[in-house]
Amino acid sequence: MLKISPFIALANYIGFSGYKAYAIGGAIAICVWFYICNLIISKYCGNKYFSLLLSTCLFIPLGMDDIDFLLGQESHLSNVVLSIMICLPVIIYIQESKKSFLCISALAVILMTAEQPIRTLIIIAPFILFILIIFRSKTSVVSMLSIAVSFVIGKMANDYLLGRHFPLKVDYSQASLLISPDKAIDNLFIILKSILVYSSSSSLAVGSNAIGILTPFYFMGLLYILLFIATIVYGLKIFLYILIDGRKTKTSICRLDLLCALGATGFVLGLLLISCLNPEGRHIFWATCILKISVFATIFKIFKSNIKNNVYSYSLTIAMAICMSAIAPVLYTTKAESFSYNKSNMNSEINKKIISIVRLTGIKYIYGEDFWRMQLLNSIDAEVHSSELTDSYDKFVIPRTWLSRPSWYCINGEVLYYTKDGKADKIIESELKSKNGKILYNGAEGKIWLGPVIWSKPKWCN
Repeated sequence: MLKISPFIALANYIGFSGYKAYAIGGAIAICVWFYICNLIISKYCGNKYFSLLLSTCLFIPLGMDDIDFLLGQESHLSNVVLSIMICLPVIIYIQESKKSFLCISALAVILMTAEQPIRTLIIIAPFILFILIIFRSKTSVVSMLSIAVSFVIGKMANDYLLGRHFPLKVDYSQASLLISPDKAIDNLFIILKSILVYSSSSSLAVGSNAIGILTPFYFMGLLYILLFIATIVYGLKIFLYILIDGRKTKTSICRLDLLCALGATGFVLGLLLISCLNPEGRHIFWATCILKISVFATIFKIFKSNIKNNVYSYSLTIAMAICMSAIAPVLYTTKAESFSYNKSNMNSEINKKIISIVRLTGIKYIYGEDFWRMQLLNSIDAEVHSSELTDSYDKFVIPRTWLSRPSWYCINGEVLYYTKDGKADKIIESELKSKNGKILYNGAEGKIWLGPVIWSKPKWCN
């Protein structure tokens, strides 16, 4: 629902198809979420030019995390913007008593929870704690009750979707298990290091000549890391200051400082939470983005305090964001040419053979090892439905539903297999030989088999 699919459908409706539909749909999605983000920030800051500056800086990719999560996997982009829709309107409501902003926040909670409740929890758990500590008022309690009720409504919607709509019938929250404290501590440092490294462009310049063209951008990336850490420290200082004595600060803390404190609190508490549950830095990407906004708000304030002309301050802040960004390293390393992480030849002999076999047999479902090998087959022909299998304990294969359609693992009858020389491929071939599977094609690039389903059907097939 919050992924890129609706925008691809819109691009298809307009008249685009294939990769063009994906590219145009992705661009439309980025524009829509940028508009929503800018609208919310402008209401929060009260300055449309300043909000446009901060939104632009947020959407400029600084490192691999931004490239992947913000502009690549656009479900994370939607989560970031919805997180901003959850948090900032609540602060506006508490300070200005405008109920419309509370409704905006509640709507965002429902949408995000209907998609994935565990993601919402990672956001609202530290946010509820933050609001109750910062404001300590009846209005703050009312707003948090509204958030809680909205979460319950969203969870009910999620349960309905899981129970009634087959393709969504996988509840990933059930796979979240508590781990040992020593492992949690190890995870904490690993995730923190990963976020710091991949949030800047420095990692993209590693291995370049020390006196080469990328050296300035490498150190600009390091500067961003230092500013990011300083922003966390400053935000925690504000939070602890209010925690100790909130009465002195209710009127003296500006909204940008509150935003910084929110980002720092969400980052630290979220880091602790995911270290104990699911060690993936992308789950606190929302807090990383709020801290990113705070970093560039600080940079702008530094320029503004030394330059009287606001236009120059805005321009220098954007220039600083571009210099810190991944734009120059990516353009330099790719020589400004289009590139793909996938190096496979979509018009290879075996791909052509797969299409012809699918059309000849009428069997459109094909399975095999390796995400890049199997998932890309879905784009070579509309009749090909490919999914990935992975090995389990080196004994049998199981469905790997990540970015796959769960319903495609519930097929009856004969299906196709595409094998090479991987670990799971060998298990697949062994199973097919024992069940009278047939080799339909055997070439240098791999084999195509016809045979029965060789994996145990998942519980969601029932």
